[in-house]
Amino acid sequence: MINFSYLIVLLFTYIMFMRSTYIGEKFGLMSYPDKSRKFHNKPVAQVGGIIFFLSFVFLAILNYQDMNVILNDFTQQTTLKKVFFLFSFITLFALGLVDDRQNLNANTKILFLVLISYLLLISFSQQFTYLKFSFYKDIDLFEYKSFFFIFILIFFINAMNMFDGINLQSASYFLIICTYIVAYLGFDLIIVFTIIFLVLFSIFNYNNRLFLGDSGVYLLTFVSFIYLLKIYNTREIVKIDEIGSLLLLPFVDCCRVVLLRLLNKKNLFVGDREHFHYKLLQKFSYKATITLIFFGSIMPITFYKILNVSFAITIIIFFLFYIICLLPKKTTN
Repeated sequence: MINFSYLIVLLFTYIMFMRSTYIGEKFGLMSYPDKSRKFHNKPVAQVGGIIFFLSFVFLAILNYQDMNVILNDFTQQTTLKKVFFLFSFITLFALGLVDDRQNLNANTKILFLVLISYLLLISFSQQFTYLKFSFYKDIDLFEYKSFFFIFILIFFINAMNMFDGINLQSASYFLIICTYIVAYLGFDLIIVFTIIFLVLFSIFNYNNRLFLGDSGVYLLTFVSFIYLLKIYNTREIVKIDEIGSLLLLPFVDCCRVVLLRLLNKKNLFVGDREHFHYKLLQKFSYKATITLIFFGSIMPITFYKILNVSFAITIIIFFLFYIICLLPKKTTN
C-alpha cells in the first residue's frame, strides 16, 4: 500500500507542478521581477509550499496508520498534544502563505513564529535539555531550555528563508539535510515523501517554473528541525558541533547579513542583496554560483563527519572558503 501510495502522490504532485502557474495566478502567489532583488525574466508561481502541504495531506490520508505511528513518535502521548503538534504545522504553513501573498509586517511574523514555536514546544517529545559538545562537557540548560528551543527554531526558519535566493539553492540544501537524516534514522514515510518532492521540485525550479515561497521553506524547515532534534537527542555520538557543521552556511550567512544591517542601521527584516548567493552572482555565472553554494553547504559536514577533521579546523577551512567567495571582483583598468 505504501509503495502504491507513493505513485499516486507522485502523480498528484506532478500534476500540481504542471498547473503551478494557474495555481499561483488563482491564489495571487506570483513572484514578479523587480530588477532590484528578483531578476527572473517572467512572473513565477511561488506555490511550492501549497503543493508540498496538499501532497503531504494526501499521503497522510492514504497512509493514516503509518503516519499515526510517526506522529506518536514525535509527540507526547495525549490527543491534545497531537492536536497542538499538527496545529503548529498547519499554522506555520498558513503564516508562510499569507506572507507570500502580502509580505507580513516583521513584528506580526515574529509574534506568530513565537506562538507556533511554543505550541510545538509543549507538544513535541524531543527537547533541548543539554548542549552537547565534542570538545567540552555537556551544559545543562535548566530553566532556559524552553527559551533555547523557541529561539533556535525561529532562527532556523529565518536563516533558511534568507538562504532561499536562487533556483536549486534551497532544494539542494534540504536534500543534503534529508541525506543526513537518512544516515542516522533511515527512511520513513515523511522523509521519503520529502526527498521525492524535492527531486521533482528541483526539475521545475531549475527551469524557472515555480518557487518554494515562504510557505514551502517554512514547512521544509519544520520537517528538518523535528528530525534533526530527534537525532541530536537519541544518538549520543551526535554533538551540537556536528549539527552546526551541517547548518553552517545558512547560519553564518544569516548572522553576517543581520550584522551588516545593524551596522548600516537598516531594517533587519527588509530584504537586500548582501546575501552570499547575490555576492557570488556578481562575480560568477549561475552554474558556478550554485556549484560553490553546494560545495559550501556540504563541505563542513563532510570534513567534520566523514574525514574526521576537528571542529576547529573545519570552521577555519569553512571561513577561508566563505571569505574568499565574498572578496570583491577584481576590476580591470
